Amino acid sequence: MAITSEHIRATVDAYLDAHPEEKDALSVVLGLLDDGADLSSRKEFRGHATAGAVLLNQGGEVLHIHHLALDK
Repeated sequence: MAITSEHIRATVDAYLDAHPEEKDALSVVLGLLDDGADLSSRKEFRGHATAGAVLLNQGGEVLHIHHLALDK
């Protein structure tokens, strides 16, 4: 499932409903969303959403994914 700017906006709004004291900390993200920035695109150099995870199986093996841009 691809992340969209609409999903990011809904997630931030839901977070702020529960934690309104965090609005100042998220002002940059909110401003970019208000400006119509596509925060799901790596081409948005003012800022974009990323995610990370560590996946292990029951045998303790780790899933590694090669990052094409960083070649790591």
